[in-house]
Amino acid sequence: MIFWLFGLLLAIEVTAYVSISRIVQKKTKELGLRAEADGLVPGVSINDLIKSDLRSLSFDAVCSDVDGTLLNSKHTMSMGMIEGITSAKNALPFFLCTGRSRRSMSLAVGPPLVSIFSADLNYKEVPGVYQQGLMVYGESGQIIFERALSQEAPDAFSDAIDFCESMGITVIAYAGDEIYAKEITDEARAIQIYHEPLPTVFEPGLHKLTSRGVTTHKLILLDKQPVLEELRPQLAALLGDRASLTSAVPGMLEVLPPASHKGMGVERLLDHFGFDPARVVGFGDGENDLEFLRDAVGVGIAVANARESLKEVADYVSDKSNDEDTVADILEAIRPPSKSY
Repeated sequence: MIFWLFGLLLAIEVTAYVSISRIVQKKTKELGLRAEADGLVPGVSINDLIKSDLRSLSFDAVCSDVDGTLLNSKHTMSMGMIEGITSAKNALPFFLCTGRSRRSMSLAVGPPLVSIFSADLNYKEVPGVYQQGLMVYGESGQIIFERALSQEAPDAFSDAIDFCESMGITVIAYAGDEIYAKEITDEARAIQIYHEPLPTVFEPGLHKLTSRGVTTHKLILLDKQPVLEELRPQLAALLGDRASLTSAVPGMLEVLPPASHKGMGVERLLDHFGFDPARVVGFGDGENDLEFLRDAVGVGIAVANARESLKEVADYVSDKSNDEDTVADILEAIRPPSKSY
């Protein structure tokens, strides 16, 4: 009798687990809401349910954002995260998909992670998606896709700079691995918190970069988040469809070439390597990850600290933040296709 009762309880718990898993998938995928598992099956977290679903699938590759996703709130990467990525990369391809340049990425993640991709710690050998999809590098580190604001929309490039100067907003220009500023303001200096290099001063002004042979891929406005939120509609109206606006972290508003986004770069990367996007899982946290998770990969996972707009389009929303190594935790369940003999 005792064994029969135990078996019945176990069956009920398993059934509840499966049904909750379906609820989680439905809510995070179709409604963009976080499912609440607490009280339904004690001890089972949202991450546990996500991993349960993912274990029934197989993947060809993993793509992940960096800031706010792999890096914690101190803008560093924990040893647990490094170990999780190392283990995952030993099983299947792992690509960094970030708004940073490759040089900036190497400064942010540090030698331990760069060594996973390059034995001699050469960040220029690391493939992936950089500068919000404006620069994509292939298997040998060669550029396979590139877009630049100053080339595609020179008038919008100049108008954005004029707008910033008229409003007293600090603006910096990203040109490949280099960052330029007309002067080093407190806001420009503050980007070092994110392990970005201090911008190079270009006294003639950012307008003159193009005439001096410098190609600017994007601009970033720097100020307090409420200030940028107030100015964004004005800048958007000024630029219209000549440029795109996005944000990766608070205090930064990015001006990109028209109709560009990180997802476009991810699509080019996966096409280059011959991966089926439906068999790729992606991780992210910011507004700039929206098209990436929604359109460019088969399974998009938002970390708990993600923006609400991203949670609404993600297939799954973790219940752990970037301070809890949530990506490393979920990576344990991601496996490549079984080999056939």
